[in-house]
Amino acid sequence: MVAERDPVVARADSLLGHQQFSEALQLLQGALSVNERSVDLHVAMGNTHAHLGVLDSAIAHYRAAVAIDSQCADAWHNLGIILADKGQHHEAVDAVQLAVDEDTAFAAGYETLGLLAIKVGDYPRAEAALIRSTRAGRSASSFRTLGQLQTRLGNYSGARHSLAQALDVDSVDAEALRLLGLLHMATGHSDSAVHVLQRSTDLDPLGTEGFYNLAGALRAAGDEQAAKDAMARFVEVQKGAADIARIRRLLDADPGDIEARLRLVHLYRQRGDEEQMGRHLQAALAHAPDQIEARLQLSRLYEGRRDPRAALSTLQQRPARTDARWNFAVGYLQLTLRDLHSARIHLEQTLALKPDHAQALNNLGNVNLLENRYDDARVRFKQALATPAPPAEAAMNLATLFVHDGETDSAMAYYQQALRIDSSASRVHLAMGALYEQSGDHSRAAEAYDRYLQSDTPDPRHTQQARQGLARTRQGRPTQ
Repeated sequence: MVAERDPVVARADSLLGHQQFSEALQLLQGALSVNERSVDLHVAMGNTHAHLGVLDSAIAHYRAAVAIDSQCADAWHNLGIILADKGQHHEAVDAVQLAVDEDTAFAAGYETLGLLAIKVGDYPRAEAALIRSTRAGRSASSFRTLGQLQTRLGNYSGARHSLAQALDVDSVDAEALRLLGLLHMATGHSDSAVHVLQRSTDLDPLGTEGFYNLAGALRAAGDEQAAKDAMARFVEVQKGAADIARIRRLLDADPGDIEARLRLVHLYRQRGDEEQMGRHLQAALAHAPDQIEARLQLSRLYEGRRDPRAALSTLQQRPARTDARWNFAVGYLQLTLRDLHSARIHLEQTLALKPDHAQALNNLGNVNLLENRYDDARVRFKQALATPAPPAEAAMNLATLFVHDGETDSAMAYYQQALRIDSSASRVHLAMGALYEQSGDHSRAAEAYDRYLQSDTPDPRHTQQARQGLARTRQGRPTQ
């Protein structure tokens, strides 16, 4: 009979899966205060601290788990991983060996044992563990690591078979392709190496080793210029990777260094790695829950994922009512969710703290607009345009109001003001095209529609509308 899973642990795992590390930590701490001898809770706490980079606390909880139950394979395994992260590789091997001794079908455990045995130079033990891992479960990473080890040992036929198995499990495994390219190089097949290494770098354009290996293969194949291009790309990618590695070492020494963690988030943002961004923002908030910049960035990350409720919840967990940025972000999200009353409160508070906040003025205008308070909306949009950094949206909003009132000349003047503020605001050309067409000026309408279609940021939702408008106005046909 399978033991029923602890519901607190299940909930914590769900929170971790959504990168809500602070919430998971609070939940588990509360449960442990009631049941401090729960092995599952200690393992879950260890996992949470490991995600947050607090390695000493993770180790303490894993050790507490095995002190209660020495047969807990998960605790031994995870303890080994953290010990390895701290550079204690021999102790890590011993811990993971205990894990697989307790659970002989533990495929991931054998894979970890193989990786750690390679680090300490125990290749026979590593190969035996990796073979056990591939037999216990068909994992692309186990086959891939086994193939890499067999290449190193000169067992090229074995390596070829293992890497083929890895690609059979996952045909777009960039690292398996890279290792296959190295195998082709080792056996003197540089043309084949170039082919698979190019596939590898296409799949992983931020992988430093792939470009370095590709440069070597291209040079061996006699394509010196392509080799230079690949090496230049390697140097470019390596710098970002080196910066990340340097900051991660700082965080290993001091997990609570919020400034370093935010620099790391910035580097991951440049690489488009949202998963790592979320992880390190959550870690920053676990160490410093009132850190407003980390909270704002995490909220924007959720907003970018089109999850405004999670974005709002992130901000509301630690209210910062005297911070204009916090009030504006909350008000904006409440406006997005159409909670107009609450949005008004927070946007007005933003203006109390920063009277010339242009976007807050514009958004208050939008609140008024949605409440059919058109005169009040006009006042707020004009106030936004009078600020030192007026938003193009405010001019567009005023133009829309004048279109509604039939004041074409005023509407056109504000559309043109929007373009003077932001020449890249492509939506203005679409709106101007519709207004010119409505007034019968088909030549200018066609020009505006064409500018929209030629812009760098046309909205796919409106492209068809612009194409149809362009076709109508070029033919000189009236609007139906």
